[in-house]
Amino acid sequence: MSDLSRELFTALNDIVTARAARDGHEAIATWSPDLWSTLDDQGYTSIDPDEPEVGLAEFCAVATAVGTHALGLPLVEAGLAAWLASAADLKLPAGLVVPAVSTGDVLTVVEQDDDGLVVEGTLRRVPWARHAELVLAFVETESGRRLVALEPLDVTEGANLAGEPRDTVTVERQRVGAAQVGSTEGVDLREARARGALLRAAAAAGAMDTIAELVVEYAGQRHQFGQPIGAFQAIQQHVVTVAQAAAATRAAVESTVAAAPDHRVLAAASAKVTLGIQAGRLARSAHQVFGAIGATEEHRLHLLTRRLWSWQDEYGTQHEWSHFLGERLVFPEAPGLWEVLTPPHPAVTARGVGESAPW
Repeated sequence: MSDLSRELFTALNDIVTARAARDGHEAIATWSPDLWSTLDDQGYTSIDPDEPEVGLAEFCAVATAVGTHALGLPLVEAGLAAWLASAADLKLPAGLVVPAVSTGDVLTVVEQDDDGLVVEGTLRRVPWARHAELVLAFVETESGRRLVALEPLDVTEGANLAGEPRDTVTVERQRVGAAQVGSTEGVDLREARARGALLRAAAAAGAMDTIAELVVEYAGQRHQFGQPIGAFQAIQQHVVTVAQAAAATRAAVESTVAAAPDHRVLAAASAKVTLGIQAGRLARSAHQVFGAIGATEEHRLHLLTRRLWSWQDEYGTQHEWSHFLGERLVFPEAPGLWEVLTPPHPAVTARGVGESAPW
């Protein structure tokens, strides 16, 4: 972590820890206007990606803190929207703006003139659309795909497995002014989803670290047959599996943050695949250690594991990103695994991996 990212994580962690101690973990796992207002006052809802010292590490630090506490607020989504808007040269007003890029949906242009666009389509699984002032989405125009900012006028509420809002926004011949239409340069849908995938992996890494702490603590406190259950080899194997999964996911995120700009989409895909592999292993072993108590409503564990099961499929599934990696790394002229794990080989760059991502 950079000094700034460490400061962001620590300060956010302190705020949320204090609120959880006061109200309980279940309370902070759902939408709270009061806590959102507190974090807004502290600047966490509007981190400016145009600031020189703000980079990918800082956004990942916030995401990790969100996952650490299973925080039920759209800080990650607000950060992703801010980056998208900046890359597309869109000026956003005050208020919550969320991205509608997780499923890859693209709107259609019905009319186009100098005053803007008239668009239509369906945006699925939009995070916190019910609370948002604006939604950012991609639209197919004559000059290519553009990012647009539009009001979510028709919202059908939904949720993921963790109970987080994942709404459907129906757009019917809605006019988008020229000022709300981004440039054709800056960012494309794949890069947007790759960054979202990385932020989900960063949040999952935070959740996994918390689960690892809970598992170690419980295995030492819970006694059976006259000794802590952590003394039994079967339990020790589960504890090790949890620690391994958390470390692997964290390492994949850190590797992406440290990657060269022309390698980050590839690295983000790898981080999301790692999350898909490790989430199930970790959750299975953690629940084995806790037994039935970990699935009760009163226990904190399920708040974290249900998020892992949900996040592993958002912004692209493990299968989707594995296919992406396979297409670009396995081909007749492939230079070999080591060459693609180090700075990109020209043969890999030629297959579309090396496009410079503005993040």
